Amino acid sequence: MSTLKPANGLSQEQKFLGYALVLVFFAELIRTSWISDDAGFTLRSVLNFINGYGPIFNIDERVQAFTHPLWFFLLSGLTLVTKNVITSAYLLPILVSICFFYLLLNKYAQSLRASLSIGIGLILSKAFVDFSTSGLENPLVNLLLLIAFFVFQQLLKEKTLRSSALFFCVCSGVYLTRPDAIILLVPAALYSLYWMRGSGVKLIYPIFLGALPALIWTVFSLYYYGSALPNTAYAKLGTDFDKSELIIQGLTYFLNSIGQDPITLLLIFIGIIIGFRQGPLTKTASFGILLYLAYILYIGGDFMSGRFMVAPLVMACMNIATYSFSKTNAYILLSLISIVGIIGIQHTLLSDTTFNVPWTKIPLSGIADERGVYYPQTSLLKKPRQAFASQYWEKNLSVDSNPIVRCNYALETFLASGPNTHFINDCALADPLLARLPAIKDPNWRVGHYFRELPLGYKESIATGKNLIVDPAIHQYYELIHSITRGNLNSKDRLASIVKINFSSKADPYRLALEKGITFNAKDNPYYFKKMEGISSQEEWGRWSEANVYPIIKIHSLKKLPKEFDLHLTAKGFGPNIDTPTKIRIGGVEKNIELKNDFNTYVVHFKLNHEADVIEMIVPKPMSPNEINSKDSDTRKLGIGIKSLSFKNFSL
Repeated sequence: MSTLKPANGLSQEQKFLGYALVLVFFAELIRTSWISDDAGFTLRSVLNFINGYGPIFNIDERVQAFTHPLWFFLLSGLTLVTKNVITSAYLLPILVSICFFYLLLNKYAQSLRASLSIGIGLILSKAFVDFSTSGLENPLVNLLLLIAFFVFQQLLKEKTLRSSALFFCVCSGVYLTRPDAIILLVPAALYSLYWMRGSGVKLIYPIFLGALPALIWTVFSLYYYGSALPNTAYAKLGTDFDKSELIIQGLTYFLNSIGQDPITLLLIFIGIIIGFRQGPLTKTASFGILLYLAYILYIGGDFMSGRFMVAPLVMACMNIATYSFSKTNAYILLSLISIVGIIGIQHTLLSDTTFNVPWTKIPLSGIADERGVYYPQTSLLKKPRQAFASQYWEKNLSVDSNPIVRCNYALETFLASGPNTHFINDCALADPLLARLPAIKDPNWRVGHYFRELPLGYKESIATGKNLIVDPAIHQYYELIHSITRGNLNSKDRLASIVKINFSSKADPYRLALEKGITFNAKDNPYYFKKMEGISSQEEWGRWSEANVYPIIKIHSLKKLPKEFDLHLTAKGFGPNIDTPTKIRIGGVEKNIELKNDFNTYVVHFKLNHEADVIEMIVPKPMSPNEINSKDSDTRKLGIGIKSLSFKNFSL
């Protein structure tokens, strides 16, 4: 008997199989359900929102600490019903995941063989199982991608403006759930424009209507938060790390997936190949998967093992779902999926309440089995009954004056501390200033959680509500941030600050740091030039070079220097270094200056041969005052005295 879908609907076998696999998947979700630590940023924002503080993480600061506004609003609405955000964080992902799984197997799959293959494959995929719960947005992304291709399929059949508008509307939904997931739909969107090209200018209307939800949110976000993008985008993408480092980390992410969860990449590979063997529907999906995989590689993947593989996995399974398998090919595919999937079955079907991966076992790559780490504390099956009771979140409070610096292991702290605690998030996900500063280039950095050093005086600024930041450039930049996130919504100064910080490069904090430069008699080094070598301690006028400390002067920048600039140096020579060429080397370019006995300002033009983040000064003849005059006890090897250094006439 044929098991392919008959003309009038699903075969009885496929219906039965679909319901059976949904029940198995539901049982698996209950056993594996957990809440990610990063979900704490969203859940705290939900509590603030439904209790009248606004869609914000800290109640004294308008910052979008979540990436997924649509998921955020669904969680908020459900929490109004459940009266408990933890209950919602368990319930909503399970409901959405079950809905997706049922629709994929019973409505989208074209045959029993395809349905069986993808159903078993997804149930055995650790990435899919882990992030079908977690409190994060993955389940909604999966569902919306499926709906998008339902509609795209209809668009290819009907070729109507209505179906085109609906398709772009679902694209908006994907963007509002996770902005970078829209990459998966770019080929389908482009093909739909090509397919509908005969409609001419009329096509503008469905595109506009479809994009309207995303446009409305973007305008609101720009007005309310002062930024069109979520704060998390700045925190994760504005690190200034070398692209080569991120690509190597991205390759490591793929290797981690192969080692921890081989069934996921196997299904992705099969889905891509099958997609290219069929029509426009699956070809565009395969191109979308490849684009997204390239994006994962480019950004360095994620610190959560498998999380970024879920969306391309879902798209690949949608391709497999539409393929008409012969009996032999179906058996081969199912056997392959079963054999590879069994490798990790203890993490999926056989996972139980003892599942645990200690934090100490996280590899040097920083890529962790997040469910393994947090499952012992956040497992649905381990939660006591009182955890689901009505939640109290006090209203009409003001923030206390003792901010807490926290990033990791923060879920319970975020929810237990109450709305009046201000959290300074040192991995910058919820901090508007730190997210726009470069990350610490620690050898053990973790992709996705890039830590920042707090500028001197920043914690005091948060505690007092006054700008007490010591660094002049960061101080000036924080004035803009403070105005945007804390000022009156409609004040002219705030609106001007929004325009300046979003549309003018003059407000860039690094530009300000370069222009203000380094004043060497300051007590603390500037934020962007923290590390200096070959420099003595601060004196009233500035600092001497000190060859006993380091043979040459090295001033390290946290970001790459501009390719071309004028270096303004106010300095003087010491002893035999007066009227003797002092070499300045930056980016493969060397320039000489002859310093006098008194302070003078020297302007030196540089056009770098290659990227650089270090300024080197080679003093010709370091000498101690004791060597010049034996009665002088100063044995420091001095060469030049520097009062200030700054950059002019550059572009970023």
